[in-house]
Amino acid sequence: MFFGITLCLLGVGSTYGLNVCPYLNKSISSTSNAPVLIPGFEKSGTTELFNVLNSSGCFNTGIKKELKFLNRFCVPQRMKLSKKTTFSYFRHCPKVKECSKHSDYLKCWPDASVAPPLDGTPAYSHTILLKHNKLVSAATELQYLSPSSSSIWLLRNPVERTVSSYYFFTNRNGNLKCTLERKVQQEIEYLQGNHFLTQVLLKPPKETTAKSMAIAWARLRKNFRSYGYKKYSKYCPATPEIIIGSLYLPMIAHWVSSLNRGRHMFLSSEFFFTDPKYIAAGYVVPFVFQSEKTATFLITESTNTKPSISNNGKYNHNEKDEINCVLHCFFSPFSANLFLWLAFLQGLGNVEVFPSISEFGWNTARVCNCTLPIPV
Repeated sequence: MFFGITLCLLGVGSTYGLNVCPYLNKSISSTSNAPVLIPGFEKSGTTELFNVLNSSGCFNTGIKKELKFLNRFCVPQRMKLSKKTTFSYFRHCPKVKECSKHSDYLKCWPDASVAPPLDGTPAYSHTILLKHNKLVSAATELQYLSPSSSSIWLLRNPVERTVSSYYFFTNRNGNLKCTLERKVQQEIEYLQGNHFLTQVLLKPPKETTAKSMAIAWARLRKNFRSYGYKKYSKYCPATPEIIIGSLYLPMIAHWVSSLNRGRHMFLSSEFFFTDPKYIAAGYVVPFVFQSEKTATFLITESTNTKPSISNNGKYNHNEKDEINCVLHCFFSPFSANLFLWLAFLQGLGNVEVFPSISEFGWNTARVCNCTLPIPV
């Protein structure tokens, strides 16, 4: 839709910035009150995207990047499910005294700006829980509070995201004896032992539902966290789930099906990394404001209310390692089914994918000879 449109990004020396967003007016509108979210996934470029959008002047941001407001399942009907839920959890939203309606969520953004609120919390994608045989998640909370929101997802090659996630979390938690090879083997063996649930994630749209996949994924993650994998638990704790957390499809399908009045964009992280400012201005901003025009703006490094940013670490991995091919061969059927579902979701009319699905470029057949049995 937006390919071939000329984009003008203006810069002064090494300073980038935006003074006025061309799509905003001086009056508050329903669009201004509908939050824009970056709900997933960690280690996929979400911090960079949030930085660019925050600097653009088109959005209203809170005191922190990751508000985590929807993680808390705060709507009163759900609060009774957990006696431990307290208002102390709302430290990222200091003005929130109650959590029952849209206006409470909007208190996370103390600025009175008419710009749409921006919530950059990639952990929202992993919040799917099964309580009393009912799915509870950030998506179900958002549907209750603001069903007409817009979401931007960054989808990174799951192999690269898995490796990046491993290095980030193990270095942060100090589990240095848990090698990447050991951690991968731990999760693959666990998924093999839960063949029935794992197979649900490989079913095409005609053979299953988003709810069935979300339930299967929630059970896989809950059991993995609850019981771990005893053979590896001494050196490799069950969390984080670097492979289970990179099985994007059930989380995406659940989000879209739960927010059928919302709008959803799925961007290839590799596509985004080529030129983050260009992609944000040429694709993300027009998507949010439902315009075929591209944004013409400056991006400044200095803002009056710049939120704190997390996950700045970068980790390198040798792509020729054998474990890389193990991961490529494992994820190959899951990625193929993800693309089937993305094509299906596009047909709903509220989902956009950039670039085209065929251009995601996750096929690694040229590198890996996946002759081993698929480990599921």
